[in-house]
Amino acid sequence: MIQSEDEKDSEFLSKALEDYILAGLSDFEKYDDIPLTLKAILYNRFDHWNGGDGFKLFYLRYYNEDIMVSEQSFVRLCRYYRGEDDCPQGVSKLLWGYEKSWVEFNLRASKFGNGADADYLKTIEREYNDSGLRYFEMMDDTPASLKALLFNRFCHWDSGSMRHSVEPFKKWYLSSYMGKEPDA
Repeated sequence: MIQSEDEKDSEFLSKALEDYILAGLSDFEKYDDIPLTLKAILYNRFDHWNGGDGFKLFYLRYYNEDIMVSEQSFVRLCRYYRGEDDCPQGVSKLLWGYEKSWVEFNLRASKFGNGADADYLKTIEREYNDSGLRYFEMMDDTPASLKALLFNRFCHWDSGSMRHSVEPFKKWYLSSYMGKEPDA
Protein backbone atom coordinates (compact mmCIF):
# COMPACT_ATOMS: atom_id res chain seq x y z
CA MET A 1 0.00 0.00 0.00
CA ILE A 2 1.31 3.42 -0.91
CA GLN A 3 1.26 6.00 1.87
CA SER A 4 -0.17 9.44 1.21
CA GLU A 5 1.93 12.51 2.01
CA ASP A 6 -0.28 13.20 5.04
CA GLU A 7 0.32 9.68 6.35
CA LYS A 8 4.08 10.04 5.85
CA ASP A 9 4.04 13.41 7.63
CA SER A 10 1.99 11.99 10.50
CA GLU A 11 4.34 9.00 10.84
CA PHE A 12 7.41 11.29 10.81
CA LEU A 13 5.88 13.58 13.42
CA SER A 14 4.91 10.66 15.67
CA LYS A 15 8.46 9.27 15.46
CA ALA A 16 9.98 12.72 16.10
CA LEU A 17 7.77 13.23 19.17
CA GLU A 18 8.61 9.77 20.47
CA ASP A 19 12.36 10.38 20.08
CA TYR A 20 12.09 13.82 21.72
CA ILE A 21 10.29 12.36 24.73
CA LEU A 22 12.64 9.34 24.98
CA ALA A 23 15.57 11.78 24.99
CA GLY A 24 14.08 13.25 28.19
CA LEU A 25 13.22 16.58 26.60
CA SER A 26 9.45 16.70 27.14
CA ASP A 27 9.79 19.28 29.96
CA PHE A 28 12.62 21.26 28.32
CA GLU A 29 11.59 24.92 27.96
CA LYS A 30 7.95 23.88 28.17
CA TYR A 31 6.72 27.41 28.93
CA ASP A 32 8.38 29.20 26.01
CA ASP A 33 5.32 29.11 23.70
CA ILE A 34 7.12 27.09 21.03
CA PRO A 35 4.94 24.06 20.15
CA LEU A 36 6.27 20.70 21.33
CA THR A 37 5.87 19.32 17.82
CA LEU A 38 8.16 22.01 16.41
CA LYS A 39 10.79 21.31 19.09
CA ALA A 40 10.51 17.59 18.30
CA ILE A 41 11.12 18.26 14.60
CA LEU A 42 14.10 20.50 15.42
CA TYR A 43 15.50 17.80 17.70
CA ASN A 44 14.98 15.16 14.99
CA ARG A 45 16.98 17.17 12.44
CA PHE A 46 19.61 18.19 14.99
CA ASP A 47 19.97 14.57 16.08
CA HIS A 48 20.27 13.47 12.44
CA TRP A 49 23.16 15.84 11.74
CA ASN A 50 24.81 16.10 15.16
CA GLY A 51 23.94 12.97 17.11
CA GLY A 52 21.66 14.86 19.50
CA ASP A 53 24.48 16.06 21.75
CA GLY A 54 24.13 19.75 22.43
CA PHE A 55 20.51 20.17 21.33
CA LYS A 56 19.56 22.19 24.40
CA LEU A 57 22.38 24.63 23.88
CA PHE A 58 21.61 24.85 20.16
CA TYR A 59 17.95 25.53 20.89
CA LEU A 60 18.67 28.12 23.56
CA ARG A 61 21.28 29.82 21.43
CA TYR A 62 19.56 29.87 18.04
CA TYR A 63 15.90 29.04 18.21
CA ASN A 64 14.45 30.25 21.47
CA GLU A 65 11.95 33.08 21.04
CA ASP A 66 14.50 35.40 22.65
CA ILE A 67 17.17 35.13 19.98
CA MET A 68 19.59 37.25 21.96
CA VAL A 69 21.67 34.96 24.11
CA SER A 70 21.33 35.75 27.78
CA GLU A 71 23.49 34.73 30.66
CA GLN A 72 20.59 32.73 32.06
CA SER A 73 20.40 30.60 28.88
CA PHE A 74 23.88 29.28 29.75
CA VAL A 75 23.55 29.31 33.54
CA ARG A 76 20.56 26.97 33.40
CA LEU A 77 22.87 24.37 31.82
CA CYS A 78 25.26 24.47 34.80
CA ARG A 79 25.20 22.24 37.87
CA TYR A 80 27.15 24.48 40.28
CA TYR A 81 27.17 28.07 38.97
CA ARG A 82 23.83 29.89 39.27
CA GLY A 83 24.88 33.38 38.26
CA GLU A 84 26.19 34.47 41.68
CA ASP A 85 29.11 36.87 42.03
CA ASP A 86 30.72 34.68 44.69
CA CYS A 87 30.77 30.93 45.13
CA PRO A 88 28.17 29.89 47.71
CA GLN A 89 29.38 28.06 50.79
CA GLY A 90 29.26 24.30 50.40
CA VAL A 91 29.71 24.40 46.60
CA SER A 92 32.94 23.26 44.96
CA LYS A 93 34.84 26.47 44.15
CA LEU A 94 36.73 24.68 41.40
CA LEU A 95 33.64 23.39 39.57
CA TRP A 96 31.72 26.62 40.21
CA GLY A 97 34.63 28.61 38.76
CA TYR A 98 34.92 26.42 35.67
CA GLU A 99 31.20 26.76 34.96
CA LYS A 100 31.31 30.52 35.55
CA SER A 101 34.20 30.77 33.09
CA TRP A 102 32.32 28.63 30.57
CA VAL A 103 29.29 30.95 30.78
CA GLU A 104 31.50 34.02 30.36
CA PHE A 105 33.38 32.50 27.38
CA ASN A 106 30.09 31.68 25.66
CA LEU A 107 28.58 35.10 26.33
CA ARG A 108 31.61 36.89 24.90
CA ALA A 109 31.80 34.46 21.97
CA SER A 110 28.13 35.00 21.13
CA LYS A 111 28.44 38.78 21.54
CA PHE A 112 31.63 39.27 19.54
CA GLY A 113 31.34 36.39 17.08
CA ASN A 114 34.67 34.95 16.02
CA GLY A 115 36.89 36.46 18.71
CA ALA A 116 39.42 34.84 21.00
CA ASP A 117 36.73 33.24 23.19
CA ALA A 118 35.03 31.61 20.21
CA ASP A 119 38.41 30.35 19.00
CA TYR A 120 39.24 28.96 22.45
CA LEU A 121 35.90 27.14 22.68
CA LYS A 122 36.37 25.67 19.19
CA THR A 123 39.90 24.55 20.06
CA ILE A 124 38.97 22.79 23.29
CA GLU A 125 35.94 21.15 21.65
CA ARG A 126 38.17 19.88 18.84
CA GLU A 127 40.66 18.51 21.38
CA TYR A 128 37.81 16.88 23.32
CA ASN A 129 36.40 15.25 20.17
CA ASP A 130 39.86 14.25 18.88
CA SER A 131 40.50 12.51 22.22
CA GLY A 132 37.56 10.21 21.51
CA LEU A 133 35.12 11.86 23.92
CA ARG A 134 32.58 13.14 21.39
CA TYR A 135 29.97 10.56 22.44
CA PHE A 136 30.91 10.34 26.13
CA GLU A 137 27.77 10.74 28.28
CA MET A 138 26.11 12.52 25.38
CA MET A 139 22.62 12.11 26.81
CA ASP A 140 23.29 13.94 30.07
CA ASP A 141 22.44 17.61 30.40
CA THR A 142 26.00 18.89 30.22
CA PRO A 143 26.82 20.63 26.92
CA ALA A 144 29.78 19.21 25.02
CA SER A 145 31.57 22.56 25.17
CA LEU A 146 31.37 22.54 28.99
CA LYS A 147 32.65 18.97 29.08
CA ALA A 148 35.45 20.08 26.76
CA LEU A 149 36.41 22.87 29.18
CA LEU A 150 36.35 20.42 32.10
CA PHE A 151 38.50 17.97 30.10
CA ASN A 152 40.95 20.73 29.17
CA ARG A 153 41.34 21.75 32.81
CA PHE A 154 41.54 18.12 33.95
CA CYS A 155 44.40 17.50 31.52
CA HIS A 156 46.13 20.67 32.70
CA TRP A 157 46.03 19.64 36.36
CA ASP A 158 46.56 15.93 35.66
CA SER A 159 49.86 16.83 33.94
CA GLY A 160 49.34 13.96 31.55
CA SER A 161 48.83 13.91 27.86
CA MET A 162 45.27 14.17 26.60
CA ARG A 163 45.44 10.61 25.37
CA HIS A 164 46.44 9.32 28.82
CA SER A 165 43.90 11.51 30.60
CA VAL A 166 40.77 10.21 28.85
CA GLU A 167 39.92 7.31 31.17
CA PRO A 168 40.81 9.16 34.40
CA PHE A 169 38.73 12.11 33.16
CA LYS A 170 35.71 9.89 32.55
CA LYS A 171 35.90 8.56 36.10
CA TRP A 172 36.42 12.04 37.55
CA TYR A 173 33.58 13.51 35.49
CA LEU A 174 31.10 10.85 36.59
CA SER A 175 32.09 10.84 40.27
CA SER A 176 33.26 14.38 41.05
CA TYR A 177 31.28 16.45 38.57
CA MET A 178 28.08 14.46 38.18
CA GLY A 179 28.18 12.98 41.69
CA LYS A 180 27.55 9.42 40.53
CA GLU A 181 28.80 6.37 42.35
CA PRO A 182 31.55 4.57 40.40
CA ASP A 183 30.64 1.21 38.93
CA ALA A 184 31.95 -1.72 40.93
